[in-house]
Amino acid sequence: MADRLRLLPSRRAQRAGIMPAAAALALLLPTIPAAAAPTAAAAPTVSGHTVLAGNARFEVLTPTLIRLEYAADSHFEDGATFTVVNRNQPVPAFSATSQGGYLTIQTQRLTLRYRTGSGPFTPGNTAVSLDVAGQPVTADPSWPAAPGSCAFGSGCQAEDAQLSGGESVNYDHTGYTGRGFTADYGQVSARTAYTVTGVPAVGDYSVQVRYANGGTATRTLSVLVNGSPAGQLTMPPTGNWDAWATATVPVHLAAGTNAVATACMAGDGCNTNADSLAVTPSGAGYPAAVPSPPASEPGQLGGWTRGLDAYPNQAGADVTKTQLHPGVLNRRGWSLLDDTFTALRTADGWAAPRPARQGAYQDGYFFGYGHDYQQALRDLRAITGPAVLLPQWAFGVWFSKFQAYTTEDYEQRLLPAFRANNVPIDALVVD
Repeated sequence: MADRLRLLPSRRAQRAGIMPAAAALALLLPTIPAAAAPTAAAAPTVSGHTVLAGNARFEVLTPTLIRLEYAADSHFEDGATFTVVNRNQPVPAFSATSQGGYLTIQTQRLTLRYRTGSGPFTPGNTAVSLDVAGQPVTADPSWPAAPGSCAFGSGCQAEDAQLSGGESVNYDHTGYTGRGFTADYGQVSARTAYTVTGVPAVGDYSVQVRYANGGTATRTLSVLVNGSPAGQLTMPPTGNWDAWATATVPVHLAAGTNAVATACMAGDGCNTNADSLAVTPSGAGYPAAVPSPPASEPGQLGGWTRGLDAYPNQAGADVTKTQLHPGVLNRRGWSLLDDTFTALRTADGWAAPRPARQGAYQDGYFFGYGHDYQQALRDLRAITGPAVLLPQWAFGVWFSKFQAYTTEDYEQRLLPAFRANNVPIDALVVD
């Protein structure tokens, strides 16, 4: 292996790959609230493993895995995503019937009921029954909010916002309230954006940001409301990068939903870290930031994280201290993999945006495995693809250091030092 040298993307670029996070959904056969339930329903259309009922589409992929897709515009997605690459599974035995206003899909392991014509999937119109360790289980479907959603009056985590222009999630300091914080690194156009919901009336409000400025100069960020400049946040030094303060700027908002963003614009000082943002009544204190769900939520058996680097202020020497996103496996016996907002995967492996939608859209995968966790992993592997075995060179010696080496550094000092000391090098990471 020592005679093979690989030039690889930076560690930051390699870390950008994500594994899907799981969220909550599971359900049972007992009575679903039947408010406004229709008195009759048309027979569902069944083709292969697909069941179509109006604007709702279900794909029975295995006895323990069902895709639930709702499209108000009847535009269903058949392409691969950056989570799910294969839905072409052998068709399992199942039945689909419609009676009393409900669609019922039954496999050997699950019974799903949906009140036809009732709109997107909610705890009030969808239910799945399954057996968990010999006991029947009922749970209600609960779909996570869209990325970047922020309720008026709530502290919303920066790492859960819509990030663009070079804004990135970091973990290398302490004192943040979620799984991390965001940094712009002074890159003009770096942006942290939110869709703020529930603004009570048109009027004047405050945008508040919990930030850290470990430098010695006061810095600024621009605030945009519905795409237009709306003010500038002034952020004095906080003493160090582990100390946090709050900056506030007045804004004028419409009633209901508004797009609010902080951005590094030309003329801003930038170079600050953001922990969370809140839109509040003028003069209100900063609300407690709502943490993103860690894998320690009830029943969780582990999940995923962006990286496992062990250095001070991240995981330290003990990587088990790293907070994880929830995973598919849970002792409750079910989970929902929400794929609604994942980018599409083109034929040549590149990312493409989801098409614009008219009305509500949901796309998720219900895993109902009971305590058969191996089955859950088999289902996950079936739709996301097998993990590829790393090539031989990847198990050799890597050199990677976050430092601005020059070409001369590599050619005249670094690589000759490896040769002079008879140390093999299989991968050189250029950051």
